[in-house]
Amino acid sequence: MPTPLTLLPEPLASGPFSTAAARDQGVSAARLRHRRLATPFHGARVLGPAPAPTDMQARALALASVLDRRHIFGGTTALRLCGVDVPARLRHEQTLHLVVVSPGARVRRAGVTCRVVPRYGRVRTLASGLVVTSGPTTFLHLARDLTLEEMIEVGDALTRRRNPVTNLEHLRAHVGGSPPCAGLRTARQALELVVPGTDSMPETTLRRIIERAGLPRPAVNAPAYADGAYLGRPDLSYPDLKIAIEYLGDVHRTDRRTWRIDVERHQRFRDAGWTVHEATGATLVDPRSLLARLRSAHTHLG
Repeated sequence: MPTPLTLLPEPLASGPFSTAAARDQGVSAARLRHRRLATPFHGARVLGPAPAPTDMQARALALASVLDRRHIFGGTTALRLCGVDVPARLRHEQTLHLVVVSPGARVRRAGVTCRVVPRYGRVRTLASGLVVTSGPTTFLHLARDLTLEEMIEVGDALTRRRNPVTNLEHLRAHVGGSPPCAGLRTARQALELVVPGTDSMPETTLRRIIERAGLPRPAVNAPAYADGAYLGRPDLSYPDLKIAIEYLGDVHRTDRRTWRIDVERHQRFRDAGWTVHEATGATLVDPRSLLARLRSAHTHLG
């Protein structure tokens, strides 16, 4: 017969806990083996089912219950815990990433990677209590493993128009002040191409497609006016040529209100003499038509 699970002492009942902490609270080994206690990681327990593989924060909290102050969440885990977009290749990654400065503090558990770094840099404590590397520190650490284009995407994501985690000046200061390390060259190259103030990853992808095609860099979310009247902020634009480039994500298909607002906004631009080019996910796969139209406009209007 399974051992009845009597009421767990606080704070064990309210979240994940370590078996060591439970023993300190007088919880027996038999109770720790109860079927109502899940084992998300070796040495960790949580009342109820284990966190879903896709629930990054719940899994990080469970892992944190068996860590100490030497362990900091870093890499893409730090980004995702802060609500920062990650490159498409890593979007469904379930591995939790930790950084430590001492090889003796390395953690070896399934689903966890632990990297030894020369220094933590600044850290950030989230509302959940989890401690993550700062935006600039995370950026530099990731440069060891990501491509140049992925680093540009991360830089843009860290410096979003709304709720940015950091700014370009802090990124440049951290990378510029770093001693030689793996990925430093990639980080420096990426910062030359990062543009603060974007709203989404597809906007970054679209801008980079345009830049790599040899066209001038478009303005990002720049306010546009006509005779003093505010028209809006196109995702990308060439204000001098009155060209707006708008990315239409899936929300435009599923949210009628968003679709209607953007239709009305695009019409305001057209009424003011602007040309509005609309791009979708298909454009990111095959941008030839959009690029041809933009080249033609630059030739005839530039």
